[in-house]
Amino acid sequence: IDQDIDIKSSNPHSNKIFRWDGKNWTELKEAPVRKMNFGTIYTTIGPNL
Repeated sequence: IDQDIDIKSSNPHSNKIFRWDGKNWTELKEAPVRKMNFGTIYTTIGPNL
């Protein structure tokens, strides 16, 4: 599992994705695929997707 990407929400149905940069959480745009194994998401996904 990529530790740099996580879902910072207790809502399992949330589409919000956050990236941890070591200091702050950055909310990313909605994932291109809603239902996916988050172990397959890499840091190529960013706020300016």
